[in-house]
Amino acid sequence: MATFAPLKIDAVIFDVDALLQDDGEPRPGAVDLVQGLVDRKIPLAAVTSGTQATFDARLGRHPDLRYSMSAVVTADDEAENLYVKAAQRLGVDAPACLACDATQPGLEAAQSAGCLLCALASGLEGLRPNLSLPGGLATLDHERVLEFERKPPLAFMVETCTRWKECNPKALGDYDLMTLGGRLRRPNVGPEPGPAGGGREELLAKLRGNGEKVRGDVAKLAAEEAATTTLPKL
Repeated sequence: MATFAPLKIDAVIFDVDALLQDDGEPRPGAVDLVQGLVDRKIPLAAVTSGTQATFDARLGRHPDLRYSMSAVVTADDEAENLYVKAAQRLGVDAPACLACDATQPGLEAAQSAGCLLCALASGLEGLRPNLSLPGGLATLDHERVLEFERKPPLAFMVETCTRWKECNPKALGDYDLMTLGGRLRRPNVGPEPGPAGGGREELLAKLRGNGEKVRGDVAKLAAEEAATTTLPKL
């Protein structure tokens, strides 16, 4: 009897249309799946070919989905490949990400990025999906199918800082910076909902002003735990 080998992943990237129906409501199983992945501390990202404003309008109605995403990539980012950019923002390698998409162009982009593919539609041509789920996200048994090993929080923070241009705030856009702030506060989990109104600008200003402090704090923590944890050098 053939044995099933779970897919080893570092993150999951969803196309927004894989999460939401045309009427704007979550697809069957989407909320439960996302919550299950969050409970396992698996980093999540969302991508869309629409604008950031459209993304906010659609997913903003569903905070249980929106604030489970550690990174968001939209058309406003002008990324050559949305999935590559999402992996970069998560601080992981694209080939270690599972991309969930239901469209031919989206899955082609994910395949081009080197992602593992979860195809939520049938009749797709020229694709080699690792998972084929025409029945939708409700049929994904993530505990059986996906294997994830959470990195120690400190090691994860240091790796994230290293990948993101050594925490240089001047090299990061607003959404990159917001994601970095959330990741450092809650390693391997998406950022918490931020304050409304001017709170977002205040947070951005604080993060930009504290870029060097963040790097110094992480370096200090790394030095304190160097005796027990092997970490990449900042």
